[in-house]
Amino acid sequence: MGKKVVKIVGKGAEESVIDIKEQLGLVKYKFILYYASFNLDQKVIAKRMKEEFIEAKIIGCSSHMEYDSEGIYENSVVAIALTEDDIEDVCVSVVTDVKDENNTKDALNNFSEYFEVDIVKMDFEKYVGIILVDGLSAGEEKVMDIIGGKTNIMFIGGSASEGLKFDHTYVTAEGIAYEKAAVMALFKVKNGYDIVKVQSVDIIEEKLVATKVDEETRTVCTFNDKPALEEYADKLGVSKEDVAKEFFFNPTCLKTEEGEAYIRSPRVPVGNDEIAFFCGISEGSELNLCKVNGNIVSDMRDALGKYDYKNSKAIFEFICILRTLELVNSGKEQEYAKLFEGSNKIGFSTYGEEFLGHMNQTSTMLILR
Repeated sequence: MGKKVVKIVGKGAEESVIDIKEQLGLVKYKFILYYASFNLDQKVIAKRMKEEFIEAKIIGCSSHMEYDSEGIYENSVVAIALTEDDIEDVCVSVVTDVKDENNTKDALNNFSEYFEVDIVKMDFEKYVGIILVDGLSAGEEKVMDIIGGKTNIMFIGGSASEGLKFDHTYVTAEGIAYEKAAVMALFKVKNGYDIVKVQSVDIIEEKLVATKVDEETRTVCTFNDKPALEEYADKLGVSKEDVAKEFFFNPTCLKTEEGEAYIRSPRVPVGNDEIAFFCGISEGSELNLCKVNGNIVSDMRDALGKYDYKNSKAIFEFICILRTLELVNSGKEQEYAKLFEGSNKIGFSTYGEEFLGHMNQTSTMLILR
């Protein structure tokens, strides 16, 4: 039997697919997931992957930096391949336009038809999904809201990335590369699964109520009925001119009753003292300020300690590009990778993370037991 996880570094699209084929070997795979550097031709990779693995269901996306259990890479492709020993069955669906809610409903209905079970009635302990969304579509919230309203099945995932250019991102399925779309894979699992969500911030009690929001552009116009940038700066005790420097270190979050943070990261000041965010914020939302605590490695170690993850069939990690940059800037890439040593894990740096909605500065993870 061939490998389950492979990586190709520093090669072109065509060469990468040929190497993946050689490393995975002549095995009948049911499902393949890959992440390919944004520097590579996504259309070529998608097409060639399907040509080489005709029998497998395949999804993937563009990415900025790619992960496996040994390290973090640039200009690479990482892939994981599952067989009938790993999953009972899998179906792939495409949301061709994330802004059209009927497209998402059609994609979910496709799952119902394939498994011959209404997705509304599916057993969430037997089924779990992965979702990849065009990271520049600004449609993650809409897709996740529809999924949450139609089923109890969990979908874990991330938004495709392209470094810090914010030009084009792609999601792929069954040989085709899409923009403004989402791709989903729904697994019928053999031995159950675990979901991990980790963020590395301390929640501050300072409150920011989004009193005026342009939800279409993810822009907060006012916090607490004051210009957003001015109020944000005031709560942090810094000048309005310097507050943008604090966005990474002091994001906002929705705080649950249990004290869990769902982070919404500010992106840039815009307009008349307004703030554009990486994640949607609803008008009237009450947010807490947060402070990045630098504990990415120890927080993940603590979270993983609850699971027998090294003996799992697969680990799919979706880690915010801001967390990746924090790891790189602090020189902790190898320390982080070592946490997963010996496991079947791949991941990529996302433009946002999916789990019960859309969020930032988080790692969401699906572990197939």
